[in-house]
Amino acid sequence: MRRVSWGLAGLVGLALVVRAPAGGEGDKDFLAKAIAAQIAEIKLAELADRQAQSAEVKGFAKHMITDHTKLRDQLLDRAKAMKLAVVQGLEKDYKDKMERLSKLEGADFDKQYMAEMVKDHQKALKDFEAQSKSAQDQELRRVLTDALPRIREHLKHAQQVARDLK
Repeated sequence: MRRVSWGLAGLVGLALVVRAPAGGEGDKDFLAKAIAAQIAEIKLAELADRQAQSAEVKGFAKHMITDHTKLRDQLLDRAKAMKLAVVQGLEKDYKDKMERLSKLEGADFDKQYMAEMVKDHQKALKDFEAQSKSAQDQELRRVLTDALPRIREHLKHAQQVARDLK
């Protein structure tokens, strides 16, 4: 059994990412991408908690840390049950986003972070809705279906905060 280190140190420190085995389709591929996205959301929210100027953005970020950590853990449990290997790393797209945001300050950071959150949650909602209907693994289907109301709430909240910043 592989041991997993949960340390998430540093701005673009190592994060856990699940990789589907070669030839993995459907549920496994989705799970790999979904876990990577949860880890990125947590890291981005931690950055926002440190760098945001707006109390509303900081509050949103704290909410994201809590909710995405819970969802990440549920998805990691499914990965373990489905015997997916866990490796270290942070997806390139997310590293690039972290780098871009980390260079911004004040209101510029707040606006760009919230714009990213709207975009990320729109994509997550679309992806989770589709996979919740097509998942072969019934427990994964349940986790995804249970996550949908929270993702909708996040999207609505992100849109409201983004509007308030304008």
